[in-house]
Amino acid sequence: AWLWRPRSAAHFLRAFAFALVAPTLIMALLLARQYINSERDKAVEAIRSSARETLIAVEREMASPDVALRVLAAAPTLLNGDLGTFYSRAKRAADVLGGTVIVRSPGNPAQLLNTSVEWGKPLPSSSSTLVAFDQQSVREDKIILTGVLKDPKTGAAIVVFLAPVVRDGQPRYVLSVEMPARHFANVFQQLSLPPEGIAAVVDSRGRIVARSAAGENFVGEEVPADWFEAAKHSEEVWQGRNLDGQMTISSHARSEATGWIVAVAVPEQALNAPV
Repeated sequence: AWLWRPRSAAHFLRAFAFALVAPTLIMALLLARQYINSERDKAVEAIRSSARETLIAVEREMASPDVALRVLAAAPTLLNGDLGTFYSRAKRAADVLGGTVIVRSPGNPAQLLNTSVEWGKPLPSSSSTLVAFDQQSVREDKIILTGVLKDPKTGAAIVVFLAPVVRDGQPRYVLSVEMPARHFANVFQQLSLPPEGIAAVVDSRGRIVARSAAGENFVGEEVPADWFEAAKHSEEVWQGRNLDGQMTISSHARSEATGWIVAVAVPEQALNAPV
């Protein structure tokens, strides 16, 4: 008898009411969870889409120096070694690009022409790091894009496009266009990033070329090694800490031509905010 205690009518009414509404509550919770997951999936897809759009914009920015190099490398004045006459044409191209055109002998840091210096004036030497790319450019007979380098004269972050100048089957010069790394930050102004999203352009060595937020503080910095390793082999969504120490959800897209990677990340806290 002590195991059974009489229950009031109110108790049975409450139990009956709960039995009626419980399925509805459970269904509402399931629908809410489904909605939350759906909204999160939409947000992640927006990050993916933004990364792909940013890569397209970056590759569009790469096209102008690439085309300019191809045209300049075929100039008769350059092929004939008339650098004084070639200087005027190279200077016009450099001014349009917002960069510097340089001519050197392959493997030699001594500059023969530099459009940032008046023709006939003493010229600086290129860095040994840049000269190391000459062999690859000549061997592969194609334009090479370096990662982030430091201008030996100004210390500014630059990226360099190099092309071999070949005459009679022999490499005569290495022609290069040096662009300030900040040039690639221009792409962020053309795009609509996700709310609180941060975009970054990363070179093939895992160093930041440009960043949409506080870029000047991060150019040349190495990205997290685990993220870079994953980004080189897939375009999966990645979860981890960025260089600010924030937990983020990021997506990336990789250029097959250059190995550069574009990433768009959103703080996880912001992604979960609607939840």
